[in-house]
Amino acid sequence: MTYYFSVGEEKYTVRLDPSGLVVQLLQEVGHRMRLVESLDYRADRLGSIFSYFRRNPDEAQLYGRTADHPADQEAIANRAYANRNGNGNVESGDGWKFRGRGLKQVTGRTGYRAFTEDHALMFGEQVDFERHARFFTEQRLRDRQHAHAGDPGGRCPRLRP
Repeated sequence: MTYYFSVGEEKYTVRLDPSGLVVQLLQEVGHRMRLVESLDYRADRLGSIFSYFRRNPDEAQLYGRTADHPADQEAIANRAYANRNGNGNVESGDGWKFRGRGLKQVTGRTGYRAFTEDHALMFGEQVDFERHARFFTEQRLRDRQHAHAGDPGGRCPRLRP
């Protein structure tokens, strides 16, 4: 696939390997094609996945899945993603609000804001993903994420095949 785009006076040509895009998407969303990140982790695995739980192993036991209770996914997200990627602290709830979504599993307030800007550049439509995270799962916008996911520079305006 070849895409042509311009930024100001500069013209660019980008050749994309569709198989590479598919591999990247599968890496992000998994074979079940989940469009919202699952944080259903076992307590004994949380520390190897998130540094917060390496530093707080007692909380891994409290919030991770065990034989006695299911994972508290919201509590895991709020701790794992606190004070990262533009998110606030644990109490802000940003970790849960801005957990991985979409085909690229965009994560964090900063990632959602960047995706909002990229979407406007590429498609000429202002959709505030930071304010309305549910838009990541709407069919019309899900389809557009294919183009964004295949953008190697991360900020290509209006790709046209």
